[in-house]
Amino acid sequence: MGALCQRMEEDLKLKNYAPATRAEYLRCAKRFVAYHMRSPAEMGEREIRDFLLALAFEHASPETLKMHVAALKFLYGTTLRRPEEIVALPWPKVPHRLPDILSGTQVDALLGAVEPLVHRATKKSNVSSHRSLIPRLRRWRQPPTPSRTGDGSRTCAARRSEQLASPPT
Repeated sequence: MGALCQRMEEDLKLKNYAPATRAEYLRCAKRFVAYHMRSPAEMGEREIRDFLLALAFEHASPETLKMHVAALKFLYGTTLRRPEEIVALPWPKVPHRLPDILSGTQVDALLGAVEPLVHRATKKSNVSSHRSLIPRLRRWRQPPTPSRTGDGSRTCAARRSEQLASPPT
């Protein structure tokens, strides 16, 4: 796969792929060649499907399968100029994972751990921006105390304290 590997690397550079993506696509293509022990130019859709099924039977993650599909689509579609071999190749479904959401007690513990760090950082460096962060952290943990004017509308200070009390986005 020497000349073909070189040509694929050049094609990846011409299309301005990131260095990490280029390395990963080349690794996937080399794995494909090592599986069949033949040049990709001699193989077609059947061999591609066999390789991907073997990966799936090895319990490769959906992300790994998707990377191999992308690399092989690039190899056959761009480098070998044989897009007919990959037209019917399906993209594997990659599940979308939801982020972990912290509970109220976990948020309090996190802020409790951050506050001493901010104090230490303030002591080590006399940067005024750190000093303004500590009161904002304290106000964010405490419920707001809005003040109202005589006509019932909130004052500018009350609106500001509510903004500081709401978590940052």
